[in-house]
Amino acid sequence: MDPGMASLIESTRDPSIQAIFAGNATRFHAGRLVLVGDAARIAIPHIGAGTSMAIGDAFELGRVFGDVSAAEFPERLDAYATDPRAWFKFVIAAPADLDEVLALRDRYRFKPDHVFLMPEGTDSATLREREQWLAPLCVEHGFRMSDRLHIHLFGDTRGT
Repeated sequence: MDPGMASLIESTRDPSIQAIFAGNATRFHAGRLVLVGDAARIAIPHIGAGTSMAIGDAFELGRVFGDVSAAEFPERLDAYATDPRAWFKFVIAAPADLDEVLALRDRYRFKPDHVFLMPEGTDSATLREREQWLAPLCVEHGFRMSDRLHIHLFGDTRGT
């Protein structure tokens, strides 16, 4: 385990850590339906609340954006961004990536505390290095930071 992650766990009072193993769907399409990303994973019982929230989010996104044309997209996104249920996550590889996030925030009026920034990386060293400059940027702009805990615990391993 990454020493930084071990230190974080050891310093946390009453930590709760659980390995999560999930399978892949055996079929990824049927007619006009295509499974991508997390949707292509088999839901396991102990993540039911998160899964049901993701299903609700997908339904809402389909309702809001399902029939939108390219010309209508900015107006629709503008309306959606003000919905208190709207959350946004951006993967950041370099400090300059924040400029695009800030431009989108200004254009669509995202609530800063509904924005997650996650460092890009497939190993603990890269993630930790990027977190060093990403964390202060999150604090400065009122954004939240999301880690990639599975990378720290299991490395860049498929299915974790």
